[in-house]
Amino acid sequence: MKIKLTDHKKIKDSSPLINDLFIRSETYDSNLDIFLGRLRQSGVVMLNVFTSATIEDHLIFFNSVNAYNIINQAIITSQEFKSDQAGSPLTVLSLYMPDGADPAIGVTGVIYSPLNDCLIFAASSVHIPAEENEAAKPKADTMTAGRSSERETAGADKKTTRKSYIGIIENAARKIGRKKMRVNSLTELSTLEKSMKGFLAGRIFLREEKEGKLKISLRADNEKGAAHLLKMKIKL
Repeated sequence: MKIKLTDHKKIKDSSPLINDLFIRSETYDSNLDIFLGRLRQSGVVMLNVFTSATIEDHLIFFNSVNAYNIINQAIITSQEFKSDQAGSPLTVLSLYMPDGADPAIGVTGVIYSPLNDCLIFAASSVHIPAEENEAAKPKADTMTAGRSSERETAGADKKTTRKSYIGIIENAARKIGRKKMRVNSLTELSTLEKSMKGFLAGRIFLREEKEGKLKISLRADNEKGAAHLLKMKIKL
């Protein structure tokens, strides 16, 4: 698999780099108690969802790492989960990064290529202060609070260089029925272009797909918070 950065430029975009899907009133209402209860029983400690994807009849939310979640999770349900909270299918799979990868990487954006049956995701390093990590025991109803601050996701510790990644999950549709979902490839953004060092990856978009080839766009912010649009070619 090869990734090539073909263009990158500063853009005018004042929208947040990431959005928590479960607190956006225009997308979801708060009447999800039954579904949230099932998530608790499935091992989801805290909702920290910034992105989702649809694979065939499945809707997949990606629950990102933060001070409460020690691993990224794929929450797999149906697109009708709101109207059938008790009976809609529900599976929670842990997302395993390649060996040697930083465990504190949170998924911020994802797309699915039906033609190549692969998920392409953007991820960024997550800043988890030691005192928060040690005391990471939810005291309130964190399932509905899900408000991992952008400080955590964006890695606000100025002493630590922030890193962003592009990851690929091959044979995604087939992995839905398994016990875990393994990432096949993870590429740090700054290895494609040195000037991308310190950038934070956010939303990702599929521009074009061909068999074995993809063109994607990525919204990423530099250390000063300036928005940039990155264009890439991926050869699978």
